[in-house]
Amino acid sequence: MSARKTRKAPAKAASPVETVVKAGEDVVAAAAEVGSEGYERVVAMTEEQVEKAKAAVVEGYDDLKTVGADNLNAVLQAGNILSSGVEAVGAELAAYSQSSIKSSVAAAEAMLGCTSVTEAVKMQAAFVQDSYKEFMGEAGKVSAMAAKTANKAAVPLNACVNHAVKMMLKPLAA
Repeated sequence: MSARKTRKAPAKAASPVETVVKAGEDVVAAAAEVGSEGYERVVAMTEEQVEKAKAAVVEGYDDLKTVGADNLNAVLQAGNILSSGVEAVGAELAAYSQSSIKSSVAAAEAMLGCTSVTEAVKMQAAFVQDSYKEFMGEAGKVSAMAAKTANKAAVPLNACVNHAVKMMLKPLAA
């Protein structure tokens, strides 16, 4: 018997179809890797934007809370100013009323001492003229007090309005 030597068959060369399939698999794997990286970037950017939005909302809430407290303080200040102003006007009107009553009583007593109708009419005319002048002077005084009180009470409210306008314009300036 002859000794036969068996040879191993040489490795089969890859067919063109197998080469194309292998190349396609490589492209798909590379695309999947790039897609995964892109997805991770999108997720990271989204998380970053959500954090920024959350911070802005919290900051806005804090600003709103501060503005609310400031507005309440301004209203309380304005109320106190108005209260003291109304009190001062009331005291002034009470003093005028007391003075007017005293003047009326004095005029009535003087008229009782008149000896003629002509004298009583002249006295009455003088009393009416003096009373009218006093009333007009008092009305001007009370009007000035009311205007001064209103202007003082408006100061804290105007400050709140100015602050609110600045806050609303801040995003536009940025």
